[in-house]
Amino acid sequence: MYVGFLNDTIFRKKTTIDTTATVYKQCVIDKKIQTYFNKETIITDPRPSRLHLGGKVVTGELSFHYDGKRHAPDNIPDVDLFRQLDEDQLKAFFIVVETVALANGSSQDELNTNLYTSGATKEYYVRDTLRLSRHIVPATVYDIDGLTPETLISLVTHFDFTLSFPEKDPVEFRIFLDRDDFLSSYPYSTITNVIVPCDPAYLLDPRRIDGTIDALVKSGTYSFKDLDPSIGVDDHTGLLTYTTRYISSLKSGSTSVHMLPFGILYQGAKPTSLQIREAIRNELFAEGLASENLWEACLPDIFITAQFYIIPAWDNQVRRPQGYVYPSIISAEKVNKLISTVLPDLDSVYIKQYQEILTLGYSEIFLSSIPDPLNSEEHFAILDCHPTYQYHMSQDGTAFLNQDNSTRDFNIKLNRALAVAFGAEVHPEVLTQTVDGLTWHTFSCARVEYHILSKASYNRAFGLED
Repeated sequence: MYVGFLNDTIFRKKTTIDTTATVYKQCVIDKKIQTYFNKETIITDPRPSRLHLGGKVVTGELSFHYDGKRHAPDNIPDVDLFRQLDEDQLKAFFIVVETVALANGSSQDELNTNLYTSGATKEYYVRDTLRLSRHIVPATVYDIDGLTPETLISLVTHFDFTLSFPEKDPVEFRIFLDRDDFLSSYPYSTITNVIVPCDPAYLLDPRRIDGTIDALVKSGTYSFKDLDPSIGVDDHTGLLTYTTRYISSLKSGSTSVHMLPFGILYQGAKPTSLQIREAIRNELFAEGLASENLWEACLPDIFITAQFYIIPAWDNQVRRPQGYVYPSIISAEKVNKLISTVLPDLDSVYIKQYQEILTLGYSEIFLSSIPDPLNSEEHFAILDCHPTYQYHMSQDGTAFLNQDNSTRDFNIKLNRALAVAFGAEVHPEVLTQTVDGLTWHTFSCARVEYHILSKASYNRAFGLED
């Protein structure tokens, strides 16, 4: 999918001189938006004249801005679709874009009919693919034709459609018109730099643990902005600190576990933990200092390649004289709301396809799980990862012993993590972390990470009392 921002000069004031600090809410590109693109590519409208708005011919300039690096792998620009379109095809693209962008309240059905029946677009537009954002915002048109006073119109914040060109596969587009919607909803992330907090060789040398590394892991105020004055974020969307477990072997033969920070410079959306881990691995491998096994021994969590989010049905309980119990029956309605309420950004079709329900020995609470969309193909179902998984009450019973060894390990760790989530124990292999306001109890098994939602976060998500 091509995802980008539409720039239209009719939404820019002509009577003032804009500075880099000038920000318009709709259809005007600015520095912040540009930082989202690793390689900003600009496609300008080749048409000699534009469409009408309010009965007047629009005279402003139109351009589409997107990240060309995403569509030109290995820096081969000719594979980018826009490099392959002829002038008539490019004109058709901009007619579709302008027709929808300046529709000013026309319905999705009206626009769809227009696009697949119009002589200028029907050859390329794929029927019934137009999808308008549900959000509509007011926008000021400052200069329609050089004569008309300012005009207020309504815009959708973004829209999707598909075009099909001869001898090419159909191509999907998402066009953003609203700045705030773009900054919060742009889907792609590019990590441009991984900042290792010290010489990578130190991480492999236990003699250094009392020096540089010890100072790093014990610092609660470590800042990568202070590490190197040359590092800035003017050309980046953000700089974040990612901490991960660092395990060192001490002279005594024991091990020491600390949280080690890495700096991550990125453009676009905030990268996921899977993307960050892959970038750190690649950075360390590029040094050529050690094998993968050695790096995994001291930084095990960066070798996580898949993750699942697990939502316990914390409120599916009944009070008994001895306390609350979790019944072995749960309504389908409650099950269907668990993932969508806690993780509302996940597509409903995706949830329906990949949601799983588990039970376990500890407390017998129901668990609903969903894989991270970035998981590899073999990690989209816990059932596929652990087909012999069994509910069990003891580790010497038949149910437990019928599991294969890797699943026994997973089962033990899952029950242990639930014990931590219930507040019954603390375990060094179960980490508690907060991401986007949600607290999770996390453990890993066979390079897969499992995040169990805390009861407090569940209650907030569902509006329940603690």
